[in-house]
Amino acid sequence: MKKEPESLVESMMKRVGNMPEGACFSRSDFADLGSRLAVSQVLSRQERAGILSSPVRGYYCRRRRSKLFGVELPPDYAALAAAIARNSGWAIVPCGDIAANDLGLSTQVPVVWSYVSTGPYRTYEVGKTRIVFKHTANRELFNMSKKSALCVQALKAFGKNGITQEIIKRLTLVLSDRERKALVDETPHVTSWIYDAVKQITKENDHA
Repeated sequence: MKKEPESLVESMMKRVGNMPEGACFSRSDFADLGSRLAVSQVLSRQERAGILSSPVRGYYCRRRRSKLFGVELPPDYAALAAAIARNSGWAIVPCGDIAANDLGLSTQVPVVWSYVSTGPYRTYEVGKTRIVFKHTANRELFNMSKKSALCVQALKAFGKNGITQEIIKRLTLVLSDRERKALVDETPHVTSWIYDAVKQITKENDHA
């Protein structure tokens, strides 16, 4: 017997079900399944039904709850930032505290999630948290590997006088041999004091 084709709702929610809890998306992520209007209507109905949340207008998240306390958790801010960038056609790289946290250099809980971006300056309010996209004219940053760009932004966040040997050693540990080589190869054009720190990371590994 021929199987009946899935409805748009079934197709969309099957895709959502394969995403991790906290995943964020917009209607453009379902453009291959139906028209913009039809997709928008499905997402809106699923939000009203309490299946999805919408922390920012036009963007939706798969709800997630604390396994320990059972309370609903806030959206995955990194996933939301990625969804905004994806929908807008921007390339982004975490900067500031976010870059430092991603590399294990800080455990500070940020209230501002900052990204440098190829797009315009934008700020999104999500409760008491802000997601900020800062335009940068440095297109070379986005030609680097993701890990190299992240390291550059983390070092920049600490500042010339804030980069300690502990930070250098930590980066040496979290980067693989291939990532350290790529970091040196991809960053000779960056600010000189940042490149000096990059070279220290390589030397620290050579002495390990």
